[in-house]
Amino acid sequence: METKVEPLRESISLDQSKATFFPSWKTFAENTTLHGLKNTLSNNKRNSFRRLIWIFFLCASTVSFGYSVARSLLRFSSFPIHTILTNEISKPDDGMEFPAVTICNLNNVMKSKRDTADDDRRFTEFGLNVSGCHETREVRGNMTCGQAFMCAFYGLTMIPGCDNTTKQKLTKALMNSSMNQEEIYSKYGHDLFDLTSYLRRCEFRETGKKCTPKDFVSSITTDGLCFTYNSGLNNFSEAYRTTFAGPRLGLNILLDVQTNEATYYPESAIGLNVIIHAQRTVVNRLQGFNVMPGTHATIGVKLIKHERLPYPYQTNCKMTDLDGIYSYTQDACSFDCVSKMVIEECGCRPAGLLVKRPNWLSECNCNSACTELEYESHVSYARFPDDTTIEVLQNDGINKSSHYMSFLTICEFLEFLWDVVISGMKKKLRPAQTPPIQ
Repeated sequence: METKVEPLRESISLDQSKATFFPSWKTFAENTTLHGLKNTLSNNKRNSFRRLIWIFFLCASTVSFGYSVARSLLRFSSFPIHTILTNEISKPDDGMEFPAVTICNLNNVMKSKRDTADDDRRFTEFGLNVSGCHETREVRGNMTCGQAFMCAFYGLTMIPGCDNTTKQKLTKALMNSSMNQEEIYSKYGHDLFDLTSYLRRCEFRETGKKCTPKDFVSSITTDGLCFTYNSGLNNFSEAYRTTFAGPRLGLNILLDVQTNEATYYPESAIGLNVIIHAQRTVVNRLQGFNVMPGTHATIGVKLIKHERLPYPYQTNCKMTDLDGIYSYTQDACSFDCVSKMVIEECGCRPAGLLVKRPNWLSECNCNSACTELEYESHVSYARFPDDTTIEVLQNDGINKSSHYMSFLTICEFLEFLWDVVISGMKKKLRPAQTPPIQ
């Protein structure tokens, strides 16, 4: 005969556990410092309503606490940022970097170069015999090479004798050539010496150093040839620095707009386009301002420095190498990405391509730079020149008539305001560290 006693043992063990647990829990609840818990365990039936109230409040507080904890954890896991604005004053010993100054003539093709015939000695002297001239010689008739380019690029109203038939023939001939639009802008555009009157009036006033061709670097944009002072890309010239703000300490330069050379300008205006930007960055003419002829322009500059955090923070900044040519910026990334996409699509790239098209940029993943310098420019104008200045300039070898001198433009960067605004949290006040919260 078999006797089963195990269930009885389990029942006795469970009863003993209950008998041990509940008195212990009641003792804990009645003596704990947790406010209100002991009021939920009273055996007095008269206090049943009171017990229900305490149970309600304890449950409500527990739910509220859990909600607050969950919300805090979710907020922490979202990597929130906090923006702090501070002012930083440079030390007089080292100063601060002077920005790059890019100057572009709104007219991208000089009339004298456009109208230079193939048999003119200047055609070879100025390097106007670029790719495409030989290929179009049989179909352009009496047009010069420069006129043929403008007929093919800009339409029928630009050049006398340019009709649809001629335009189509020129376009077909150029498609079969190794034509380079950047080469055309470079050779047929305004050169540095003509634009600056041979650098006779160009000086960085804080050091008193006269400008030289080594201080300028040429670049091709979508609208033509530009020249950048203090670009940081020229190994022969050190980047300039400024110590003090105020008049007489910036860049002073006399510029010749050469209005008599105007042929075509996309904005249908005559003058100069000036862009103030950080060194070693792509020139974006959409961020510049225009200076009209016959004016004295004084440009005050305010520097804003942005410091952002990378993923997983919301700023999700980016800092990658762009073939080692330019520092990373959103514009440079867009330029590089769209250029590569166009090359893959059609095997060519438009001159100075920097066009933002939403359907392209959505594939580029060009986020803001982790460290970015932004320059805010404030421009004021005065009439230039007066009669005395005209005489001084003529004595200096700039022999222009009084009427023509009114079209000279001087861009004088006199008041260089260095109010630095740093956006970024610095953990434990360590400027070189990347903060966990911005």
